[in-house]
Amino acid sequence: MPTSSAVYDWDAIGKIDAADYIPIVLDEPLNGKLEVKLTCLNNSADTYTIQADLKDGRAEVRHASIKPGTMYRLCAAIDDKQRIAGPFFTATSGDNPEARGRRRIIVRYFEQYWRKENGRSYYDANCEAGYGWAIRPFAAFPRYNHNSNQLISFDKNGMIHGDKCANSSHVWMALAYDEHKGSIWCIDSNFNSTIMVILRQAGGWSVGHLTPDHFNEG
Repeated sequence: MPTSSAVYDWDAIGKIDAADYIPIVLDEPLNGKLEVKLTCLNNSADTYTIQADLKDGRAEVRHASIKPGTMYRLCAAIDDKQRIAGPFFTATSGDNPEARGRRRIIVRYFEQYWRKENGRSYYDANCEAGYGWAIRPFAAFPRYNHNSNQLISFDKNGMIHGDKCANSSHVWMALAYDEHKGSIWCIDSNFNSTIMVILRQAGGWSVGHLTPDHFNEG
């Protein structure tokens, strides 16, 4: 399937605090039917195919499975003729500053991942600087008061996308615990190399867990 000339408008997407649907905004005012394959990162075994109306380059992807404060990956095509260049990862928002802040962190970081994957310029930094650049406009830095095994319970009872993780030589960001794979989705930067999305087994990491006190919408 050929690739559409229209691409995601990440700035516009980041400004929409949607908790029960996923907003799509393109940089061209296209109309048609959008077919989306949606996967929740908490259980990658379940992928749903969803139809949405695309009007003036905007669509709302809605499904009963979409929950607030949750990480998703999607692939989209227009009228079953053109795919929109991915990958597209995002998070839903919520009714509190923490959920909104975590979503903004994710959209900010994943725009750079998308730009890298599509051969565009992106924020190239080492691991510590990459994490800091992503969260700095929205949250204070969390302290390493937890370990990676605790991330699983944190995600089941709340949110972990945006949490800071580290071992003796590297820093990265947690995204979601995948019950199907038994691993944790993560994104991290490596200076002059790449931005990666990978799965890691819990064990031996230090974790800085973001809490409501880290976020300030003022």
